Order: sequence, then C-alpha cells, then structure tokens
Amino acid sequence: MQRGFEDISIIQIIVGILAYIVFAALLIWVFIVPTIKIYKSEYINYKENLKGYYKVLNKYETLKSELQNYRESNKKITKALREPFNVSKFKKFSLKFFKNVKVIFIKKIEGNFTKIEYKMEFIFDDINSFYNFFDNLNSYPSVIKIDFPIILEGLKPPFVKGEWKIEVYESNSSI
Repeated sequence: MQRGFEDISIIQIIVGILAYIVFAALLIWVFIVPTIKIYKSEYINYKENLKGYYKVLNKYETLKSELQNYRESNKKITKALREPFNVSKFKKFSLKFFKNVKVIFIKKIEGNFTKIEYKMEFIFDDINSFYNFFDNLNSYPSVIKIDFPIILEGLKPPFVKGEWKIEVYESNSSI
C-alpha cells in the first residue's frame, strides 16, 4: 500500500526529526563524550611523560657532554688506563735509572678497574737517578702508583738498595 505525501502530517515529520535528533544526541553522549574525557586524561598523562622524558634527556645530554669534556681533558690518562701493563717493558724503563731491577707479582684485584700489585726491588748509586725515576714515571704509558712504605737500605757505598710496592691500574671497560 502506498501512501502519498498528503497523508503525512507535519507533526509526524517534526516528531521523526526530533526522534532522530534525540537518538543522535544519545549516541554522541554515550560514545563520544566518554572518549573525549579519556582523550583529555591521556593527553595530560602524555604531557607529564613528555616533561619527564625531556628532563631525563637534558640530564643525559649534560652528562654526555661532561663525559666528553672529561675524555678530552684526560686523554693521556684514559689512554694509559687502556694500555696493558708489560713487566719486561717496565723493567727496561726502570733500568734507565736503577740497577738490578726485580718486579715481583703480588696479587690482582678486579673491580671497576683492575689493580695489579707488584713488589719492585732495585739498587741505585745516585740520588738523582732516584728522583729522575719519579719525574719520568709520568711519561710511562701505564697508570702506576708507587705505594708506601718505601724501604731504602744502605749497601756498600755509594749503593742503596730500594724496595716498594707498585700498583698498576687497567680499565675493565671502554672509557
């Protein structure tokens, strides 16, 4: 059965339009409004995380530049820490200043840095060679610390027998 336009009243059209508007508003209120609330809370959370990210990024960049500056200013030390210690080369270096040099291994301690302890025995006849050894030790390619006690014992003049512990430091990582 067909109905013509004359049978539909204006009231029915208005009621249909109002029903459509109410239905659309209900759908908007049920689906879109909660989504907007969730979006706002997630956006606030995102902004807070972004602030934290940039704070950590700035700290990282600062530490990175400080580390780079440290590496640049201490190139000699970092190179010396990477250089493995060679006992025979050190004996050869020491023989420039002392006679009858003996380097005896004591122990090795692992940590952030490898620390190797040796006992060094030597004989010298001139106090200037003793002091020259200390002056030239800075030019040696490894990091070496002479530890106390330094024992000096007089032998047949002009010879003096000396003994001390040396600590050699090596890096366990790539600094």
